[in-house]
Amino acid sequence: MTVTSTARSFRTIADGSVTSARGFRAGALAAGIKASGKPDLGIWTADCECVAAGTFTPNKFPAAPVILSRARLAASDSRAQAVVFNAGNANACNGQQGLADAQEMSRLTADQLGISPDLVMVASTGIIGVPMPMDRIRQGIPRLVLRPDAGHDAARVPPLFEMYRDAGLMSRECGAATRAVRPYTGHSANAFGEGAVTLVLETREHAEHRGARILAKVVGYRYGNGGDHPTDVDFTGGRPAQLIGEALEEGELTAMEVDFVLGHGNGVQTSDLSELNYMKRVFGRRTRDVPLISTKPIYGHTLGASSAINAAAAALMLHNEFVIPTINIDESSVVRGFNHQANRGAPRANRSGIVMSYGIGGQNAALVMRRNG
Repeated sequence: MTVTSTARSFRTIADGSVTSARGFRAGALAAGIKASGKPDLGIWTADCECVAAGTFTPNKFPAAPVILSRARLAASDSRAQAVVFNAGNANACNGQQGLADAQEMSRLTADQLGISPDLVMVASTGIIGVPMPMDRIRQGIPRLVLRPDAGHDAARVPPLFEMYRDAGLMSRECGAATRAVRPYTGHSANAFGEGAVTLVLETREHAEHRGARILAKVVGYRYGNGGDHPTDVDFTGGRPAQLIGEALEEGELTAMEVDFVLGHGNGVQTSDLSELNYMKRVFGRRTRDVPLISTKPIYGHTLGASSAINAAAAALMLHNEFVIPTINIDESSVVRGFNHQANRGAPRANRSGIVMSYGIGGQNAALVMRRNG
């Protein structure tokens, strides 16, 4: 597969959100699902049908919204036009009633928007095993006001950030942005941000036929889920190193041919240690020659978007023959034998690179990309 771009340049949208792209609207309100009275119900929609993709849990017992949305994407040839989402109740482990409630949420949203329910995805987070309070959903959806400037309001889902805070995974830095996310040396933990990127993945034949500018090639991928603990990661780096090795083998590459690693780099100490350890396992004495880089000091942790941002960054690094820096690093604190391209980027004739992603519950993914040509 190839990663392509038809644009000659990229720009950052000041104060951007999920509605920054033309044709999107969003809205959120407090429907009373949560006892706190904070916003807990929202809709994000487009003015027309869109090509859509979803990343779903591999859990053997998925919640009703996951079952419904996964099935609809498959049945619609990856088309969608809206997402209705809530906090305070995950609608998980509720059997057939849970599935019926998820379907009703999509119908109510479709009626409000004047579209087919088959184009409405459902996403829920919160407590498990408690029926969805549908009376509040029925009252709340008609009251939602959707606006093109409401993207930031729609993104505020307090339980998500409270979970990170309560688990000790949130940065305590509230004053200086340059100290908010300090991976690999400062162990600052997470600070969150917003971001998005569009990746075009297609076969070389298709890209060349339409005259696309090919940025890079995807040559290997592996995913694994240890599932040992709700939040902890494998600090030994053993499982991530195994996945990297398998992805390199699929791409017919060796560790000697890798020029950089874009890591998870969220500043959580166990994650930092895990990444340093997998670097040693994979690259051995060559570890210092392969920069382990994090983009999160630039963008913050963008949750599901962070892996896509890293993949885009890797493609551009390969295409432009340049290694971006990990900013905001105290160079005197870098662990001996490691290289994070601290604070300064540099030209480099990159041949291939690795994108590594971590997820809560022991999830790891390794993507191997090569320079086009």
